Amino acid sequence: MRWALASVLLLLAACGRSTPVRYPDVPGEEQPPEENPTNPTPAQPWNLPLPPPPPPPICEEVDGDHLPLPPRNQRPIDVLFVIDDSCSMENDQRALAENFDAFFDAFRQNNVDFHLGAVTTDMNDPLRSGRLVAPFLTPATPNVNQRFAEMVRVGILGSAIERGLLAAWSALREPNRSGANRGFWRAQADFALVFLGDEDDQSGIDITDFGNFLEVEKQGTDITVGSIIVGRCNPAIVNNWRLVQFARRFARRGVTRLCTTEYADTLRSIAGRIVDARCTVALKREVGDMSRVTVTVNGQPATYRRDPPDEAFPFGSLEVSPCPPEGGFVDLLYEDCHLPDE
Repeated sequence: MRWALASVLLLLAACGRSTPVRYPDVPGEEQPPEENPTNPTPAQPWNLPLPPPPPPPICEEVDGDHLPLPPRNQRPIDVLFVIDDSCSMENDQRALAENFDAFFDAFRQNNVDFHLGAVTTDMNDPLRSGRLVAPFLTPATPNVNQRFAEMVRVGILGSAIERGLLAAWSALREPNRSGANRGFWRAQADFALVFLGDEDDQSGIDITDFGNFLEVEKQGTDITVGSIIVGRCNPAIVNNWRLVQFARRFARRGVTRLCTTEYADTLRSIAGRIVDARCTVALKREVGDMSRVTVTVNGQPATYRRDPPDEAFPFGSLEVSPCPPEGGFVDLLYEDCHLPDE
C-alpha cells in the first residue's frame, strides 16, 4: 500500500497539476488566488500597455513671424567674378570650377538673362588689369559648365599683390568698358561682384568711392557683393579685411564667407542672394532646431535652406522655395503646438 501511494505522488510530481495547490491558512501569509475563467488574475504593472502620449498643447495665439515677400523683378543680371591668380590659389580655382552647378542652379531655375564674366586680381599684367579673361557667358552659351570651368581656372602666375577691388572697378570703367569688355555691362541689369581669394585687397582705393560709383551707375537696380575668403586663416583678423568690409557695405545684399572650404553651400547661398534676395527672409530669434518650425509661403508648405548668421541677418536667414513671382508672405510657426479645430 505504501508503494502504491508513493507511485501516485511521483506521478503527480512528474506531470504537474491542473489546479493550484491549496495550503493550510497561515496567519499573515497571503494565499495565491484560484484560477477562475470568469474572474481572471489582475494584470500586473509590468504587463500593462503604455499610455498614449499626451496631445500637443493647443495654442491660444500663434507664436510666429509673418514676413512679406515683394513681387519678383524680371531684370537681367550681370555677374563679375574677381579671382585671385597668385601662386596659392590653384586648388581653390579648381574647387570653384567643380561647384559651378551649386551656383548656377538658381539662374537656371529662374530663367535669368545673365552675363557671367571673370577678371583676376593681377593689375600688373596689361593683358589682365580689369580685362575679362574670356568672352562672357550668356544663356545662349553652349556647354556653359565647361566654359565656366575654363574661364575661372585663371592660373597661378599672377601678381602677389592682389588688387581685386581695383580690377573690378577697372573692368567697369573706360577704356575696358567699351573696349575689351564691350557688351558685358548693361545699364538696366542688376549687378553682382563675387571675390575669391586668400589674401586681402591691396588696391589702395577707397572702398567708399568704389561703392558710390556702383550705386550711381546702377540706380534703380540691385547690387550684390559676395566675398569668399578661403583657406586656413583667423576669422577675427579676416573680419577686418577690405574685401569683407566692402561686401558689408551693401547690407543684406552683401554676403561674406570667411576661412571656408565649403564651396557648394557658399556658392549656392551667394547665387540665391543675387538672383532672388526677396525670398531670403531673416530669422527674428535664436532657433536651435528648425525641425520644430513650420514654414509656409502664402499658406502652402515650403522648403528652405538655412544660412548662418551674418551682419545683415544676426540670427541667420532662410531662402524659401517656391518663390512666387507675385510676392506674398512667409509664415514661420515656432511653437510646438497646434491650433484648435474650427
